[in-house]
Amino acid sequence: MVDSNPQVPIIGGSSLKNRERMHCCLAKRILPVIAVAGVACGGVGPFGDDTGFFSDDPTGPGPGVLCANAVAANWRDGVTYDPTPGGPASWAAVQRENQPWQTIDATEATVPLNPGERIGMARYIPGLSPYAGNLVEIYFVTAEQAQTAFPCVSSSTKSVHGSAQGLNDASLPGNQGGFISLGNIATYLYNGPFTLDGLSPGHKDLVATRLDAPPTTIIRRNVDYPNGAALSLLNFASREAIPLEPHTITVTGGNIVQFEAWSLLATERGTIGVLSRDFAREGSNLKTLTLYSVPEGKLANDDVQFFMVDPADERKAMVFFRHPADRTLTLGPDPTTATATHLGTAPNLNLHLDMPSQPEYGGQVTFTLCSPNANYYSPGTSVALLVTKEYFGGTPATWSVSVPDFTSVQGFPDQDFRAYNLCSMTLLTNLPFVFAPRTTHDGDVFTSLTWENNVVNK
Repeated sequence: MVDSNPQVPIIGGSSLKNRERMHCCLAKRILPVIAVAGVACGGVGPFGDDTGFFSDDPTGPGPGVLCANAVAANWRDGVTYDPTPGGPASWAAVQRENQPWQTIDATEATVPLNPGERIGMARYIPGLSPYAGNLVEIYFVTAEQAQTAFPCVSSSTKSVHGSAQGLNDASLPGNQGGFISLGNIATYLYNGPFTLDGLSPGHKDLVATRLDAPPTTIIRRNVDYPNGAALSLLNFASREAIPLEPHTITVTGGNIVQFEAWSLLATERGTIGVLSRDFAREGSNLKTLTLYSVPEGKLANDDVQFFMVDPADERKAMVFFRHPADRTLTLGPDPTTATATHLGTAPNLNLHLDMPSQPEYGGQVTFTLCSPNANYYSPGTSVALLVTKEYFGGTPATWSVSVPDFTSVQGFPDQDFRAYNLCSMTLLTNLPFVFAPRTTHDGDVFTSLTWENNVVNK
């Protein structure tokens, strides 16, 4: 059991049910459905961070610089929520193992980290408007995971531009146009010019795809464009374009009414490129769709591909592979019930959260708290608490968390959240918190469940 010292949990984010936003920043959620509007997600990568969709496995953190305003391990976006802060954090704190919470610089703080040490990190993100509400995120992770979740990255970005040719007219019914990912930036493509703003420094891979038949992909590796550079023409009818191979994806389990399916490529430098997508609409009774992938002979050594499905009931699944083939994905089961137990009276409150674990979702869980008095016009402050299995030394029989009291921590700008109710389980997943695609094996499957109201307040 994780008690008030060191307390556990945290992470927050917005529901994947927000389809419009999803379609606004593909990269921003690997598609948990991935699809984005025709504008690049400025400064943030296709998957929300500076290094791409996935994080490399750290090798012993040592003393590190943790920035509370950093985007947290966004590879998770693909099957969960969007954890990107709506604005900068105004307060942050860290809890070293067996020590009290201590306020740190929300922008940058040097914190000595010992390998394997359990770390609590928290940040307060004020709402951008009176109706937006505030957000408190609390992460309980290992030192290695903390360094991954709160990296300090360069704020320097670049803008590049180019032109695409050989795409179908996306304004006509049934046509999808194309999609381009370059390092941390992604956007839809149409015939004609495009601009990519917010590109982070360094060498990147470029993946651009014609989404309509015949689907083709252009891959340019290890490119480093200067600010203002013009990319050479993306011609999807040229020899540079790689024809993609068709394969089926069959989805079983869960309460499938309708779903989206995506095929994606994660390059060895962290670029996540969309290769294809398909839809099973409500009432169609379809469980098998056709997706496309890159022929194995065209992959670099550390490239990996994956199919992802995003059903309407918020069960999500991913299957990784290098050898393209027909695949079957089985969605995870219904969740167990999470219980919030309120004890004591102010100022001696206690709020304890418990949820029996399941192997299909044994990697991490996220509890979401909200004020009993919150409403549409006055949302107040919501609290997201995430805990990983590594914090416990392995998946516990029961995820057990005591909600911390920040009112005694210097500078905390809000109230005691131990009077809040448990609103929902924002995320249940067996995805590792720190994860590199090169560590996957052909056929590895990861399942997640988002936004479940399977909660009881006592």
